[in-house]
Amino acid sequence: MKPPRRRPASALHRTAWSTRPWPTLLCGLALLCACVSPAAPVAHDDPDLPLRSGVRIRLRSDLPPQEAEACLSRLEVIEGAIDSAFPWLEEPPGPRTTLVLADPARYALHASDHEADPASDAFVCAEGEVVARHRPSVVDDRPPFPTEPSVRPLAAALLRRRLLARYGADLPPTWIEEGLAQVTVDLAASALGEEGPLRRRTLERLVDATLPLYLGGRPALARLLAARGRAEMRRAGNAALAWGAVRFLLADAQRSRLVSAALAEAGGLPSAEEDWEEALAEARRQESAFEAFLLGALLEELLATYEEAPRPVDRWEAAACLRLVANIDLDAEADDETRARLVEGARRILREHPPAPRFLDRYVAELDRLGATRSRLAAMRRLQRAVRHELLRRSQGYGHPAIERALRDLPRALQRALRRQERSGERR
Repeated sequence: MKPPRRRPASALHRTAWSTRPWPTLLCGLALLCACVSPAAPVAHDDPDLPLRSGVRIRLRSDLPPQEAEACLSRLEVIEGAIDSAFPWLEEPPGPRTTLVLADPARYALHASDHEADPASDAFVCAEGEVVARHRPSVVDDRPPFPTEPSVRPLAAALLRRRLLARYGADLPPTWIEEGLAQVTVDLAASALGEEGPLRRRTLERLVDATLPLYLGGRPALARLLAARGRAEMRRAGNAALAWGAVRFLLADAQRSRLVSAALAEAGGLPSAEEDWEEALAEARRQESAFEAFLLGALLEELLATYEEAPRPVDRWEAAACLRLVANIDLDAEADDETRARLVEGARRILREHPPAPRFLDRYVAELDRLGATRSRLAAMRRLQRAVRHELLRRSQGYGHPAIERALRDLPRALQRALRRQERSGERR
């Protein structure tokens, strides 16, 4: 008996469709089309809000008329500060649209439409508009101090809009952008008369940027330039280092080109690859100069704070940090005249005997002798004990996370210093 003959799959397919009632199919298709409606277009403006135009900004806002005019003036000042600080980011003439919204629900709706974080205070949309939540200006010289000026979200968003226009819509977050944003915020706050405790913020940034490197951390400039996205940024540095790096790079015309090269590479511009390799090599050559720049700026700020700070606690902190990085002891309780005299003497000492950019640089001779010792391990342990003792002496009573980290990582930092010393000897 022959087995039943199988029909090809194509025949089965035809039979299944040919036996299905066409009216049912058409009804199902109609229902499907009725359920799937086109997505609503994303709004890049808010025509329900009044429009005010300035030289650089078209403002739409739900603020009362007088506050909206003041907001437009602030926006013009911020744009002018960006033009002055970063001429390479200048845009063609003509105003750009910015929405400043006081109504939280309205801001949340715009953030949702653009898939932005509703908890953020400002963002840039795909068409280049800036949307910002209104933050009243608060200037207070009394503690507790605000961690940042109220202009921060708006100024950072206006800067990012320009960066996206120049380096592409796919530009990821980078430490270079963060550093540029902090510089922009400082300039904008100063221009608007909203500095608040600017000196205190400057000193805190310099301390947070300088101490990790001074106490043995890995060189940071090239790593900051190369970090792309939040995960890499967390491994490469911190906001204070980014601020210091951008200030260092922008202080010199040759070095400032590294900023543009890093942003162009991050944005994936076709012509960026060759410039980027050269920029990264130059950044590695500039590591020591960067560390010296940070230390010099920190020393100057510490002396100015010690001499001028009205609060004894600020003078004490400045004196304690000065002892750590320069081995100079100043009396935080001295009167104004005595403090001025002590600062003058300290500046003279620092000019004649400037401290090395790294704490371990003072042990160069001991590291040189390590190679000639019979028991290198025992010699390294003795050196480690001596370094630890000196670091504890200088930092006594002064607390900073970088100190605890340096004490914990001292063996590795000494090994890195020894390798640098050996490479330097080979080049000589």
